[in-house]
Amino acid sequence: MRMKKINIIISALMLLFIFIARSEAGPGTSSGSESLGENFGAKAAIFYQAGLSMELNAIGMKTVVETAEVFTRLGRFYPVDRDSTGSAVSGSASAGDYTGIARDLGAAVCCVVYLERAGDMYLAVLRVSALDGRYKNLETQTTVRSRIINNIPLKVAREIAWLHRDLGLYAPVIGTSGGETLIGAGEWHGLKPGSYSTDRGKIDVLKTSRNSSIAACESLGDAGGLAIEIYPAWKEAVHELDEAIDRNTIFASSMTVEQLKGDDPGKRFAKAFCLINNGASLILPGYGSYLACGYLGVKQQVSIANAVLTPLLVFTQFTLTGMMTGFKTNFAPWIRDSDKTAAVQNLQIFCWSTLLTTYAASFLDQLAYQYELTRKLPPFFTHRDQAAAFLSLLVPGGGLFYKGYRIAGWSFYFAEMALAGFGAYSTGDGSDYGYAFGALAIVKAIEIVCAYLIEPSYEVYRLERERRAGRISFSLNVLPDHLGKNVFMASCGMRF
Repeated sequence: MRMKKINIIISALMLLFIFIARSEAGPGTSSGSESLGENFGAKAAIFYQAGLSMELNAIGMKTVVETAEVFTRLGRFYPVDRDSTGSAVSGSASAGDYTGIARDLGAAVCCVVYLERAGDMYLAVLRVSALDGRYKNLETQTTVRSRIINNIPLKVAREIAWLHRDLGLYAPVIGTSGGETLIGAGEWHGLKPGSYSTDRGKIDVLKTSRNSSIAACESLGDAGGLAIEIYPAWKEAVHELDEAIDRNTIFASSMTVEQLKGDDPGKRFAKAFCLINNGASLILPGYGSYLACGYLGVKQQVSIANAVLTPLLVFTQFTLTGMMTGFKTNFAPWIRDSDKTAAVQNLQIFCWSTLLTTYAASFLDQLAYQYELTRKLPPFFTHRDQAAAFLSLLVPGGGLFYKGYRIAGWSFYFAEMALAGFGAYSTGDGSDYGYAFGALAIVKAIEIVCAYLIEPSYEVYRLERERRAGRISFSLNVLPDHLGKNVFMASCGMRF
């Protein structure tokens, strides 16, 4: 109750201050309340153009809403009322028409979003025009794209947030009296009581309301404005929009319970990883991993490289010690004969005991290939960094495979298996094996950190996370035709 009385007193003092300032300014000036309304902040007019498509018009209206929310949140431009802008207008209106309407509405910035669809891709061209010279550096034309229609409004709004990254606060001076100045910026703009640097010296903000503040400063002369060095919290806005884009992407690109006949994708992944893949790979190394992918609903086309590499690795693990001794030793690792030294036996035990590790690496590699082909994302993708780190802890290269980096995954696999194998061999001949296991620990730590920090490489994910589409775009793809033969397709496009 006490705070409410204090706020009422402060508001009354501000109104009295405005009245005194305008009385000293002489006749012909507007009243304090009118001035305060005029100086509430620069305005932004937002339009969209989507042709006759009902789908694009619906997403255009949503884009206007998301963009207006970002403008309002960051406190630099107050969005003009949507009814006033005529945001539902579509057809052949040019950017000049929109700019004229925005100027008539008193806007300082005009934003026009042009929406279209090209194949399975949605495109939005954002054109920002400055109608006030102070905001000339905001002028831009940006193209964003997405296969997920609900991401278009978020990506356009994110570009608006990025435009605020170097945007200080311009506050009009309403009047001065008794060494204090009333400025047309307040809590909505981010001002709080305290000291601020401006282009006209330092000021001390004493009291703030939503849209105005009282500041103590040196004489500012005639009415004008202050460029205050305070910047909006644009990074937080971008982060929240990125999270919303991620949620939409994961929802649209993950296998659903319905697609898996009522089973949870995470449970299926665990079953395939621990049971089905091991059984299938025991019979058909490499190709068995491809068959196990079918349990997760993403079996499309076998990776030939994987199907060839995995049997070679399994063959090597079975026969490495035999090749080292000219195949004179007993094939069974638990039997030691005169030709099988302790070092060779330890290496053989290591090779046989890590067969499941090879099967797991093969499965994760094959999965990465299938997810890329089907434009799907793996289970647990909401917690992708933690999942990748955990898989790297279990399987050499596992986290890199999980995030789609197949070559990097195999590189860590070979490095760690070589170090571990050398360490196992060294324990049998009495040499110093500490260096091998020490190096293995370092490589494993590097792998886990990389798996946690690196962004996934899946094209479906990177497309949704990209900021803006390049003017020139290239694409290369291999798809089967109606006869099952591979068809190579390449394209190059340029927007103008």
